[in-house]
Amino acid sequence: MKRVSLPLAGLLVLTLLLGLTQRALATTAAQFCAEPQESEFVRLLNDYRAAHGVGPVTADQYLSVGAEDHAIDMGERNVLDHAMADGTSGFDNLVAHGWTAGGWLGEVAAGSEETAAGSLRQLELDPPHNEILLDPKYVSIGVGRYDDGGATTARYWWVADFSSSAPMQAVVPCGTTAPANVSVPTETSTPVAPTNTPTAVPPTETPVASSNESSGSGDNSGKPKVCPTRNPHYPDC
Repeated sequence: MKRVSLPLAGLLVLTLLLGLTQRALATTAAQFCAEPQESEFVRLLNDYRAAHGVGPVTADQYLSVGAEDHAIDMGERNVLDHAMADGTSGFDNLVAHGWTAGGWLGEVAAGSEETAAGSLRQLELDPPHNEILLDPKYVSIGVGRYDDGGATTARYWWVADFSSSAPMQAVVPCGTTAPANVSVPTETSTPVAPTNTPTAVPPTETPVASSNESSGSGDNSGKPKVCPTRNPHYPDC
């Protein structure tokens, strides 16, 4: 997995200020760069949103590194899961990687498709996933893809995290010069409640527990999973 070398100042301070349990991060914001298939997923998604009259999402460095770390975690455990191996929720994982902009959050996870086109098509065909893909309130995204080299049947693991808050930092594509200002924030920001309300259509009308997932924790079928929670305060999904 390709990396870029960037300042990492403030990560441990941020973690402690937010009251999160420290854990080893597979990838940090200072190391991350978006690989071609991750960038292609965002491009294809924006084409898909435009075809349905929905505005684009912009790839964010912090959402992206959190999504990739989550994808690695799933692949290493051979399981589709909205929580990390240590029990950290997918949304708290984003905070641990530097996302402090808050907003309504949504997450989808899938496995077994090598390409961005295949993974996106897999998600489009499932109504709850498709609802998140086309949700107009989302303006930021992080996409993570992990190839486990054939250690599992699924092999390819995907996570996409969405937020209604504006991107904090544009994602750094692999092979490009990284902006000098990509670092983990040293101050926290209070999650901002969205200006519009959640869609009043199940399963998105209220924050729900993990039982709402299309595939339960521990699933290693490679089928997509959806996290339709729209809570601005990083709930468990």
